[in-house]
Amino acid sequence: MKTKGIFQTFAIILLAGFSCTILFDGCKKEKNTAVNFTLDLSNSNYSSLNTPGTYLYYDNVLVIRYNTSTFAALEEYCTKDNYTVAYNPTIGFIVCSGCGSRYNIDGTVAFGGAPKPLTKYKTNLSGSLLTVSQ
Repeated sequence: MKTKGIFQTFAIILLAGFSCTILFDGCKKEKNTAVNFTLDLSNSNYSSLNTPGTYLYYDNVLVIRYNTSTFAALEEYCTKDNYTVAYNPTIGFIVCSGCGSRYNIDGTVAFGGAPKPLTKYKTNLSGSLLTVSQ
Protein backbone atom coordinates (compact mmCIF):
# COMPACT_ATOMS: atom_id res chain seq x y z
CA MET A 1 0.00 0.00 0.00
CA LYS A 2 2.69 2.52 0.98
CA THR A 3 4.64 1.78 -2.23
CA LYS A 4 1.60 2.60 -4.35
CA GLY A 5 1.20 5.97 -2.58
CA ILE A 6 4.85 6.83 -3.11
CA PHE A 7 4.62 6.06 -6.83
CA GLN A 8 1.43 8.12 -7.17
CA THR A 9 3.07 11.07 -5.42
CA PHE A 10 6.17 10.74 -7.59
CA ALA A 11 4.05 10.59 -10.76
CA ILE A 12 2.11 13.72 -9.76
CA ILE A 13 5.34 15.64 -9.04
CA LEU A 14 6.86 14.50 -12.34
CA LEU A 15 3.74 15.48 -14.29
CA ALA A 16 3.60 18.88 -12.58
CA GLY A 17 7.24 19.54 -13.37
CA PHE A 18 6.75 18.55 -17.01
CA SER A 19 3.68 20.80 -17.28
CA CYS A 20 5.58 23.78 -15.86
CA THR A 21 8.39 23.22 -18.34
CA ILE A 22 5.98 23.16 -21.26
CA LEU A 23 3.99 26.15 -20.02
CA PHE A 24 6.89 28.43 -19.22
CA ASP A 25 9.69 27.39 -21.59
CA GLY A 26 7.25 27.24 -24.47
CA CYS A 27 6.65 30.99 -24.14
CA LYS A 28 10.28 32.00 -24.62
CA LYS A 29 10.90 34.36 -27.51
CA GLU A 30 12.91 33.11 -30.42
CA LYS A 31 16.08 35.04 -31.21
CA ASN A 32 16.57 36.34 -34.70
CA THR A 33 19.03 34.16 -36.54
CA ALA A 34 19.42 36.45 -39.56
CA VAL A 35 18.88 40.18 -39.20
CA ASN A 36 18.97 42.18 -42.40
CA PHE A 37 16.41 44.89 -43.11
CA THR A 38 16.15 48.48 -44.27
CA LEU A 39 13.85 51.14 -42.85
CA ASP A 40 12.94 54.16 -44.96
CA LEU A 41 12.89 57.04 -42.47
CA SER A 42 10.81 59.12 -44.88
CA ASN A 43 8.01 56.54 -44.44
CA SER A 44 5.57 57.62 -41.70
CA ASN A 45 5.85 54.17 -40.06
CA TYR A 46 9.52 54.81 -39.27
CA SER A 47 9.84 58.60 -39.36
CA SER A 48 9.89 58.81 -35.55
CA LEU A 49 13.54 57.75 -35.84
CA ASN A 50 14.31 61.15 -37.36
CA THR A 51 14.18 62.53 -33.81
CA PRO A 52 17.08 61.81 -31.40
CA GLY A 53 16.04 59.91 -28.26
CA THR A 54 13.39 57.83 -30.02
CA TYR A 55 13.15 54.11 -30.69
CA LEU A 56 10.97 51.51 -32.32
CA TYR A 57 10.77 47.73 -32.66
CA TYR A 58 11.11 45.97 -35.97
CA ASP A 59 11.33 42.20 -36.44
CA ASN A 60 12.35 41.59 -32.79
CA VAL A 61 15.03 44.29 -32.97
CA LEU A 62 15.10 47.45 -30.87
CA VAL A 63 16.20 50.31 -33.13
CA ILE A 64 17.29 53.50 -31.35
CA ARG A 65 18.16 56.98 -32.60
CA TYR A 66 20.57 57.92 -29.83
CA ASN A 67 21.56 61.37 -31.11
CA THR A 68 21.75 63.20 -34.42
CA SER A 69 24.46 60.91 -35.78
CA THR A 70 24.18 57.65 -33.82
CA PHE A 71 21.81 54.73 -34.24
CA ALA A 72 21.83 51.47 -32.30
CA ALA A 73 20.11 48.18 -33.09
CA LEU A 74 19.93 45.48 -30.44
CA GLU A 75 17.96 42.35 -29.67
CA GLU A 76 14.57 43.19 -28.22
CA TYR A 77 14.58 40.77 -25.27
CA CYS A 78 16.44 40.79 -21.95
CA THR A 79 19.13 38.13 -21.64
CA LYS A 80 17.97 37.26 -18.13
CA ASP A 81 14.21 36.85 -18.32
CA ASN A 82 13.24 37.37 -21.99
CA TYR A 83 11.10 40.42 -21.21
CA THR A 84 11.03 43.25 -23.72
CA VAL A 85 13.62 45.96 -23.21
CA ALA A 86 13.03 49.65 -23.99
CA TYR A 87 15.26 52.67 -24.38
CA ASN A 88 14.82 55.37 -21.75
CA PRO A 89 16.40 58.57 -23.10
CA THR A 90 15.96 60.37 -19.77
CA ILE A 91 18.43 58.06 -18.03
CA GLY A 92 20.32 56.98 -21.16
CA PHE A 93 19.88 53.24 -20.61
CA ILE A 94 17.99 50.38 -22.18
CA VAL A 95 15.83 48.93 -19.40
CA CYS A 96 14.25 45.49 -18.97
CA SER A 97 10.56 45.74 -18.12
CA GLY A 98 10.74 42.53 -16.08
CA CYS A 99 13.90 42.31 -13.97
CA GLY A 100 14.96 45.96 -14.27
CA SER A 101 18.40 45.17 -15.69
CA ARG A 102 19.94 48.14 -17.49
CA TYR A 103 22.03 48.02 -20.62
CA ASN A 104 24.27 50.66 -22.16
CA ILE A 105 23.51 51.89 -25.68
CA ASP A 106 26.07 49.39 -27.04
CA GLY A 107 24.17 46.50 -25.40
CA THR A 108 26.64 45.83 -22.58
CA VAL A 109 25.18 45.26 -19.13
CA ALA A 110 25.34 48.43 -17.01
CA PHE A 111 23.86 46.81 -13.90
CA GLY A 112 21.23 44.35 -12.79
CA GLY A 113 20.96 40.60 -13.07
CA ALA A 114 21.35 40.23 -16.84
CA PRO A 115 23.99 37.53 -17.43
CA LYS A 116 25.23 38.77 -20.82
CA PRO A 117 24.95 41.73 -23.20
CA LEU A 118 22.21 42.20 -25.77
CA THR A 119 23.13 41.12 -29.28
CA LYS A 120 24.17 44.19 -31.22
CA TYR A 121 23.54 44.66 -34.93
CA LYS A 122 25.25 46.96 -37.43
CA THR A 123 23.49 50.12 -38.59
CA ASN A 124 24.17 52.24 -41.67
CA LEU A 125 22.30 55.39 -42.66
CA SER A 126 22.39 56.38 -46.33
CA GLY A 127 20.09 59.28 -47.11
CA SER A 128 16.79 58.31 -45.50
CA LEU A 129 17.50 54.56 -45.58
CA LEU A 130 18.64 52.92 -42.33
CA THR A 131 20.01 49.41 -42.87
CA VAL A 132 20.30 47.00 -39.95
CA SER A 133 22.33 43.80 -40.38
CA GLN A 134 24.36 41.11 -38.62
